Formats: sequence, C-alpha cells, structure tokens
Amino acid sequence: MSTPATRPSEQNPTVLIADDESALTDSVALWLADQYDVRTAYTGTEAVDIYDDSVDIVIVDRRMPGLSGDEVCTQLQDRAGNPKMILLTASSINHSHWSHTHNHMITDKSKPSPFDGRIQKPISKTDLLDTISDFMPSRSAESSD
Repeated sequence: MSTPATRPSEQNPTVLIADDESALTDSVALWLADQYDVRTAYTGTEAVDIYDDSVDIVIVDRRMPGLSGDEVCTQLQDRAGNPKMILLTASSINHSHWSHTHNHMITDKSKPSPFDGRIQKPISKTDLLDTISDFMPSRSAESSD
C-alpha cells in the first residue's frame, strides 16, 4: 500500500517515488523528507492511483510488475499537473541518447522520450538530490504570479 512519507505542506515541493524494491523506495523517501513532501508507491498502479496535480516530480522505476515505469509515464502525461518524470533504472543507458542539458533522454532523434531525466541504480543521495534540483520548479517564478 502506498503511503505519504511526510505530511503535506504548501511550502515543500512534492515528489512521488515508485519502485517495487521497497527498501530502496523507503530509503529514497527518507533522503528526501527534509526538503520535499514525499509520496511512495511500490507498484506502477499505486503510483498512478496516488498521483494528483500537486506532484511536482515523479521518480519511477522502469521495471515493475503490472504497470512499468514507461506505462506510468504515459498514463500521467494525460493528467493535470505536468510533473517532471525521472526514470530510475538499473539497466545500462546509452549516454549518447541523452543530451548534455539536464540529462534529457532522447531515444530516437525524431522522438524524445517521455522522461525528462534519469537516475542510474545504484543511486547515491547526492546524485538523487542533484537530479531532483535540476528539475524542480523555481519558487521565484511561482511567487511572482
């Protein structure tokens, strides 16, 4: 069952982490809890079910039972909120498919990937926080509206 890892706050951006490796998911949630409101899901279906437009970033494992990370991304693209999608994968990624700006993935020159970025397993807390900060919406842009 998915659970909120932290109490929601209007001040903290929200990150949804979905991975079927519960120890990894729970560790990532703890790493992020000081700076972000964190939601956890242990299946792709749970990720889709608990997503709402308050989520700023979705970090999703590519290979999960049921809905894969790719399928989660596809389903969430049609939802309100327009979250940044970060792929979490243990699979080797051909770095030539990634642009140099923010690690955006391009799987085919004519068709960009639905993912905005990627994190290669095994992950470190530093790499995770750096990747998330690259994609986090600017607070100053929101406060100037």
